[in-house]
Amino acid sequence: MFMNSHARVLVVGRDEMLLRTREMILGAFFVVQGAGRFPEAFAAMNHSKFDLIVLCHSLNGDEYAAVAALAQEQTPRH
Repeated sequence: MFMNSHARVLVVGRDEMLLRTREMILGAFFVVQGAGRFPEAFAAMNHSKFDLIVLCHSLNGDEYAAVAALAQEQTPRH
């Protein structure tokens, strides 16, 4: 039996069914939060730190770039 890790994962995507499926699967092993739109992702990223951010293909290019830029700002490379 696997125990839940304390690693935090944010899944971001417009496809509600796919988003919930990812939350359930990853939630078996990690602490998972879903965001269906950029404002939700932005709020989550400003409120918590995540070890992994999963971006779905259902995001448009601007949303993808905005989430990626925010993640980069919060965790700059050294």
